Amino acid sequence: MTSTFIRRCAGIATAVALALTPCFVSAPAPGALAPLGTQQAGAAQLIDRTPQSVDPISLTTQPYTVPAFPSTATVHWSDGSTSQEPVTWENDYSTLHWYTYANDDYYNEKTVTVTSDEVLNGMKVTATVTVAKMAALSIEPVSVWIVKGGYVSLPNPVKVNLPYAANDYTWAFVTWDTSSVKTSVPGTYHATGTLDKPVVDTQGTAISTITAQVRVLDSYPVSALSFDDPGTLAVGKSATVTATATMTDSSYQASDLSYSWSSSDTDVVSFEYWGDPARVSLVPKKEGTATITVEAGGHTASRTVTVEPADPATVTSVRVDSGQSGQGGQFSITTDSGQVPTLPTTATVSWSDDTTTKMPITWNSHTADYFDWADNHRRVTCTGHVTVNGRQYSVSQDVSIKTPPISRVTGFEDYYGNPLSSTVHASVGDSYVKLPSKATFVTVNGKMGSETISWNNSDASKFSSPGTFTVSGTVNDVTYSDGSSVTVTATVIVQNATIKSTPIPDVRIDAGSAPTLPSVLRATWDNGNVSEASVVWNTDPSMWRGSRDSETTQTVTGTLTSQGVTVHPTATVHINQATASSATNVRVTTEAGVIPALPQNVDVRWSNGDVTSQHVYWNNAKPLNPASYATVGTFTVSGVVTGAHTLNDATIPVTATVTVTEKKQTSDESPITMQRLYNPNTGEHFFTGNAEELGQLVAQGWRNESTAWTAPAAGDVVYRLYNPSGSEHHYTMDANEVNTLMGIGWSFEGVGWRSAPANSGVPVYRLYNPNAASNGHHYTTDAAERDQLVSQGWHDEGIAWYGVKDASSTATDGSAK
Repeated sequence: MTSTFIRRCAGIATAVALALTPCFVSAPAPGALAPLGTQQAGAAQLIDRTPQSVDPISLTTQPYTVPAFPSTATVHWSDGSTSQEPVTWENDYSTLHWYTYANDDYYNEKTVTVTSDEVLNGMKVTATVTVAKMAALSIEPVSVWIVKGGYVSLPNPVKVNLPYAANDYTWAFVTWDTSSVKTSVPGTYHATGTLDKPVVDTQGTAISTITAQVRVLDSYPVSALSFDDPGTLAVGKSATVTATATMTDSSYQASDLSYSWSSSDTDVVSFEYWGDPARVSLVPKKEGTATITVEAGGHTASRTVTVEPADPATVTSVRVDSGQSGQGGQFSITTDSGQVPTLPTTATVSWSDDTTTKMPITWNSHTADYFDWADNHRRVTCTGHVTVNGRQYSVSQDVSIKTPPISRVTGFEDYYGNPLSSTVHASVGDSYVKLPSKATFVTVNGKMGSETISWNNSDASKFSSPGTFTVSGTVNDVTYSDGSSVTVTATVIVQNATIKSTPIPDVRIDAGSAPTLPSVLRATWDNGNVSEASVVWNTDPSMWRGSRDSETTQTVTGTLTSQGVTVHPTATVHINQATASSATNVRVTTEAGVIPALPQNVDVRWSNGDVTSQHVYWNNAKPLNPASYATVGTFTVSGVVTGAHTLNDATIPVTATVTVTEKKQTSDESPITMQRLYNPNTGEHFFTGNAEELGQLVAQGWRNESTAWTAPAAGDVVYRLYNPSGSEHHYTMDANEVNTLMGIGWSFEGVGWRSAPANSGVPVYRLYNPNAASNGHHYTTDAAERDQLVSQGWHDEGIAWYGVKDASSTATDGSAK
């Protein structure tokens, strides 16, 4: 009994191969010592938190299907915690190849164990893969035909289609029973086949037998037979022809026919056969004619083929006869420095008719200087030509120049030519140390050069504890003048491992908020080990205030100690620009009918704790409705703090609660002496009853022009406004005028003083200078001054308000009420 076997479809195997990237193990870098075995007792063992084990995994997959391996693995640490660490699975090409997961068994699963690349500190993940049982999608139908009297030949094995991918199949052997087929009687019959081993389909049903259709025909189902016209052939140039049989019914295949080819003269034309019996190559051997015949399905087809002489042969290649092969197809030959080498004298010429001839070479001449050795001149190429039938063909020969004997070694360098010291450092527990790749030297003729070094291996125990030892090596391909080898030594200093890096991601916080910095960092040591240890950060709360103007950055330094090694990692903290969070609401009191003096600035609190005074816009920068403060009571005014760059264009709401009291008609307080001041720099006259304000202005250079009038402690109010653009003040009792000026940008400064009744007061005149760009208004109780200004072109705007009489005996300095 034969057993079922598997043949993977080439298309599937190719598709899988293209989808995977095989892994290869790189050779050690030049200058690296070979691995030194396991770590010895006394080697550095990292304390704190170290990885202890990696959890194995279990996977399932279908036959011939690579499972989906996880990208992370669970690592258990020495402190009892776990973490997910990255893992790759390309350590072995077979791990990621479909044939690893082949399972031809229809009744039993298969178990495959694979391992990952290193995860941490030499630990790997073990994956147990369960491969499902084989299952068949279908068995390919079998149908054949024969001509009566013929022999029934049924396929063995038969094709079994698999469900895993398109064109995926296997084979099953079968024993056929054709006793029911009457080969001498035309008709359709069925033969039964018994599978050597039952095939289980995807439903779990075992298939043990199959049926084949056998048709017995009276004659071949062929109506015509022909083959290609090869045309006239030349000796040595083959031509392929294919026979075409025309079938009487599309249910019959021409590929089922047997084809027989013959030549009337095989000395003129013979055959080379292909795997397809309907196809042959005609091989013309000599000049002449031959009749080519093919027979199939009871039909024949013939053609007469003419063979002409072969085309003249041409040169296909010219190769130097050095007996070797190298650049340009020839092996390099070797010569001593400054010595002209003996070059090959002949070349082999290959012809298109597969023959060869030997021809002499003419070399271009070179002096001995051309073959002088230098570090960048170790290989040269000699050129020449071969003349064939009057045509020249170029040839070349590589020549390697031997390095002259050296006088002394001058130093060391890496693979790329960078200078290195003869002293190298390693960590306790290392398995190898990176030594210099090359030695530099001076030759006996004074030229500089370098060659690679073959270092001797060192005892692994030398890396188990701190110390110093020497490694010796031999410089390759050079000798001293006496022929002795050139040896060199390097000093290896073994130290306790040091921490190479402690990666820390950047942290971002809002201004005023303390960052959450990691309390444990993962340390990567210079010997490749990884551990975790606690870190203490040196911080101060003031570091996180940030700025109202822009984003800021703070660098925080920490202290991490592990195995007696202390490092100071740094973390970068990005602090977002501080934002305004709230404004302080205010309370204001006014008298009935008096415009409330709302503050121009309010306190604003920021996200980092700062408090600043910011300008506020009340009531959408519109005048208040007089009805809101006309009677005693309480009302609110809404405002916003906005527009400043320090507010990040934020709009902060604020509310003023205004309490309206009875209008103050009388008072027991004394009248207020109003002082008149003059600014010689701007020409402005300013009026105040506040002694403190008076003193400040005089100190700033204003001139005190003495008493202007005396204001009562009670009565109708006089408002004071300020123009920030023109640096001037204006005074008025007219609320409409106040609102108009505020609407064009004047600042409202509230009640300046009060006016006496018209029937008992001293008039204060208001004049206007139409020629002045600013400070155009003037106020005076002196009628003569008024008349003088009018005579100079000022406009008399009438009485602005009234002061009190007899102020000389009753007036006192103080603030207006």
